Amino acid sequence: MPGASDGFAELLDPLGCPWEGEPGEPLWEAGFRKAVRAGDSPLAASTRVRWSPWPSFSQPNVALAHAFKPAVFDGDVLLFTASLGKTGQAPGREDWAPYLTGGLRVRPVECTHGEMSGRRPTAEIGQVIAAGLAGQPAADARV
Repeated sequence: MPGASDGFAELLDPLGCPWEGEPGEPLWEAGFRKAVRAGDSPLAASTRVRWSPWPSFSQPNVALAHAFKPAVFDGDVLLFTASLGKTGQAPGREDWAPYLTGGLRVRPVECTHGEMSGRRPTAEIGQVIAAGLAGQPAADARV
């Protein structure tokens, strides 16, 4: 059925949009559009987005992400992490060691992972990066 739920509900959390439905409950395209516009997602103000293809292209992207084998990064890293809604599966500082030759500074942002691309978290991240580029230690920059 066109516009049916396959994949729509799974897309809401990464966009920072809560959905009150039951697991496996159908979410139609209209419900998805309403949930996205009600949240603080980067798509909240969109007016001309065609939503129906999203599930079909997002599922292969998830498979690609799971198959990705990262190389080692030679340099220092400033990592922004979501501080809310963490599970026991969230990577810790030690999980990054095989992928870095330099230092790792972790800067928590008060949001969930799905909210990281929202207006407030991206503004905070941008201010920390701007402070770092201006010569102020990025880990000490507070918003």
